[in-house]
Amino acid sequence: MSQLNGLVINCRFLTQEINGVQKFAFEICQVIKKKCPEVIFVAPNASLNVHGEKILQPEKIGFLKGHLWEQIELPIFLRVRKLDFLLNLANTGPIFWKKSFVTIHDLAFMEDKRWFNPNFRRWYNFLIPRIAYRSLRIFTVSNFSKSELSTKLGIPMKKIAVIYNAVNLKINGEQEDKVKGRILTVGSINPRKNLQVLLKAFRSFETKYELVIIGGKSEVFGKSEAGEEGTNVSYMGYVDDYLLSYYYRTSELFVYPSLYEGFGIPPLEAMSQGCPVLLSNIPAHKEIYEGSAQFFDPASVKSLIEGIQHFFEMSDLAKTKMILNSKNRANEFTWEASANLILNSVETCMK
Repeated sequence: MSQLNGLVINCRFLTQEINGVQKFAFEICQVIKKKCPEVIFVAPNASLNVHGEKILQPEKIGFLKGHLWEQIELPIFLRVRKLDFLLNLANTGPIFWKKSFVTIHDLAFMEDKRWFNPNFRRWYNFLIPRIAYRSLRIFTVSNFSKSELSTKLGIPMKKIAVIYNAVNLKINGEQEDKVKGRILTVGSINPRKNLQVLLKAFRSFETKYELVIIGGKSEVFGKSEAGEEGTNVSYMGYVDDYLLSYYYRTSELFVYPSLYEGFGIPPLEAMSQGCPVLLSNIPAHKEIYEGSAQFFDPASVKSLIEGIQHFFEMSDLAKTKMILNSKNRANEFTWEASANLILNSVETCMK
């Protein structure tokens, strides 16, 4: 796509911990790298994700790190090289670069001050509106987030395009049996993920079931008590895709009690691996997963208990049908389709 000559992609996300935002950016970049060799990938001259650096092979520039690199050295690079258009895929980008495109996944930092540390929240409250106003185009991951961006930031709806997430888990090719009674949850340990409600609900079943919690703690999140690890509760921290896929495939039920999401990748990962999902009934989940998941009220321990009880009382036939519906829904999302939507939008603006 010759029209994309001179497009630069901001790869600062390669210096960050891998969460949903970074997964989105990396997967979209992988597709673009294969389809558009003329696109330029740029990252800080710092320690990068080894796997991501090997695949994307970004040009490493500058001496600064983090936001300073993004706000100072990245724009200098663009000016010196006389490159106009910049694609930012991980929420942030240079404030004063007008010919830019930005992906803003959600506005969780504006929703509840307990979910992020104060410095992170203040910076995002300053940064995100300014990037959004100056960008040529904004990409986001659901119609729910699109509505939030429009109503809370006053961005015209026509300026925002919805680009859904997808999944691309690595598996070892082996077929494992379900571990009877295994319940799984995946997500960062922070208040927004609502782990305490799951732990309280699980206490009603802890002699019957096993709870596996995958995810770590990041400094950007607010304080959250993870709870005690016990005989039937295991904290795995961060795991690679192979182990993550193993737990999705061997768990009987995936539970995701999050209070707020722009999309929520872990449920889609679970569905793609044949694990039934029980989700909080928040707007993004209802938009993405209606008809392929069961739902509960994330503010109610009782509602979650009833949801877990209902699932384990379902017939094998009903569970099999649920798994089939889930896999079919997961197959509707692909990174190639999402990347193509971004490329088409960017190309239109660059003409």
